[in-house]
Amino acid sequence: RAPVDCPPPDAERLDDVRARMLGVMDTIARAHPDGDEVLVVAHGGVISVYACHLLGMSFNALRRLRVDNASLTVVTPPRLQTINDTTHLPDALQGPHPQRLDIVTNRTRSSGGPP
Repeated sequence: RAPVDCPPPDAERLDDVRARMLGVMDTIARAHPDGDEVLVVAHGGVISVYACHLLGMSFNALRRLRVDNASLTVVTPPRLQTINDTTHLPDALQGPHPQRLDIVTNRTRSSGGPP
């Protein structure tokens, strides 16, 4: 529940994962100075670490982020545009879509509908 405070034995430190990921993203950005769209395929844990970094979250919140297989996370550094988008997949392969709280009515509604 607290991977920074209680890391698994012999696991790479999450700060090291972030440093490695940021180095890769810098290399990609330098190779595409005109802002080309680039597809980066990575393990969900690495994507979660990068998302935490972009959101300024502690890595102890890492497991609160859901990154399904074949999902899309769109980043325009330093902004996280989307995370765990599975709408491009057939219905049978889509993960559950998050619910969001309607602050005004205090009800939940599907994230696919209007705000």
